[in-house]
Amino acid sequence: MSEVRIASQVQLAERRGEPRHECGEIASCFAVITGEDFSARVKNISRTGVGILVDDPIPVDAPVILRVPALDECPPRELHPTVVHCLPYSTGEWFAGCKLDRSLTDEELRQLLSHWS
Repeated sequence: MSEVRIASQVQLAERRGEPRHECGEIASCFAVITGEDFSARVKNISRTGVGILVDDPIPVDAPVILRVPALDECPPRELHPTVVHCLPYSTGEWFAGCKLDRSLTDEELRQLLSHWS
């Protein structure tokens, strides 16, 4: 994936509007622009965004589809975030901070946390 914009940690911290909930599960993803499937580790989630760890950088403003498998309480679903920033995280990994296309309800967030936490 092409160009990656790097923002300072101070700029990123100032943009956070919702509390982040730590996760760690692997999610199946789809890069809308390239048509590629890939896996990501969900690092954190909030009502308005999701942070994922990926093997390759994702361009800023790229739409992504995160596939959420069926949970006990609900059918499978998709989340539709757009990449806001993508930063080197560790050797061979990138952290993509993404904004969801709509805010999750408290119930939706609770269900996702029960699956991803």
